[in-house]
Amino acid sequence: MTRVSRKVRFIGLLLIALAIKPLSGWSQGSYKYKANLPEIDSSGIYRINLTPAVVAKCNEKLSDIRLLDRNGKFSAYALSKNLFIDNPDQFIEFPGAIPNNNADSIYIAENKNGISTNNLSLKLKNTDVDRSVNVSGSQDLKKWYAIKEDIPLKKAGPGNEPEYEQTLYFPTSNYQYFKIQVNGKNKTPVKIIRAGVYLDQLSKEEFDALPAVKFNVRDTDKVSHVYIHFDEPYLINQLRMVVSAPNYYERHISIYDVENKIDLVGDATISSRGESIYLSAKTKELRIDISNGDDVPLAIKRIDAFQQSQYLLSYLESGHSYSILSGDSSANAPVYDLSFLKYKPNNRLPVVNHSVVYKNPVYAIAKPHVKNNFTLFLWAVIITVLILLSLLTWKMVKEINSRQTKE
Repeated sequence: MTRVSRKVRFIGLLLIALAIKPLSGWSQGSYKYKANLPEIDSSGIYRINLTPAVVAKCNEKLSDIRLLDRNGKFSAYALSKNLFIDNPDQFIEFPGAIPNNNADSIYIAENKNGISTNNLSLKLKNTDVDRSVNVSGSQDLKKWYAIKEDIPLKKAGPGNEPEYEQTLYFPTSNYQYFKIQVNGKNKTPVKIIRAGVYLDQLSKEEFDALPAVKFNVRDTDKVSHVYIHFDEPYLINQLRMVVSAPNYYERHISIYDVENKIDLVGDATISSRGESIYLSAKTKELRIDISNGDDVPLAIKRIDAFQQSQYLLSYLESGHSYSILSGDSSANAPVYDLSFLKYKPNNRLPVVNHSVVYKNPVYAIAKPHVKNNFTLFLWAVIITVLILLSLLTWKMVKEINSRQTKE
């Protein structure tokens, strides 16, 4: 290779390296917020408590959470929100309300005792397919309300039994009927044998208090509209309404996500017994419609809001520093081997708390047009390299032809 060709090759490689280098830190720079973890004394699997302040900075599906190690690489984790134990005590079956519709992989289970639960344990015939499950609830088998969607279906293990179990977790609900639908249009159905709950799992849910609720009430003809406001889009899983008058009441309520323009996120009955209201919404603003009938409106003294506790389960090394990143609306949920941890008992794992949330100093505050300019720069580099390589090839061919002519 001639001296000129070596120079051209060096320049081409240098330009390619310059084009690739900005991309190496781009993944970290796309997250707006950051929180630090303290260094731990011994390596092992830990539960990292995700406070409402961190969750509020995430997108709706919490798919933009990342765990960053000291080398600037993402660490594997499993997202979990429930604590449960390995030795189930008593199983309460929710019998099938209607014959199992195998054509659609739908199982409708009846909650005859009106149990409030945040999970359903399914027994299934062994299967090894990639499917997801939707869970919805109803009081009359006619009108259905979404509870949780796209729950990954666990695959059967390597054991000798022809059946296996999976527990589906969702916001606490007490519908009379639960519909379990295995997604997979035009695919062979999955056989669900039974559904129910274990008694030792009914009281394991945990909630974190959200900041003080700001609300105002507007009474209209037979309906009171309660508007709830937050400064951040918090994940809201439970509401408790403190009523000063009347002393005895029982009212139907409907809850709407005003900010995200979702028709209905909760439907329940409240009374002077002081029931908690369960829902699932990540929003700054809710509206609660209280049906008063011919009774006087409720005098609401206070409303408390809670988020179901969220944890990252991850292996942390002693002496290493870790951070939590969030705030990328376009990020997809990562797929890690550690996802199996969410199905394992974790109530005895040590808990790690993060620092206050702050703005990620390497966040690329870039508008769309800036990203387009970056793309144009990459194309310019690629075109320049191609031109240089073409010149190199032309020069080499010319030298070869010149030698052949002399010979």
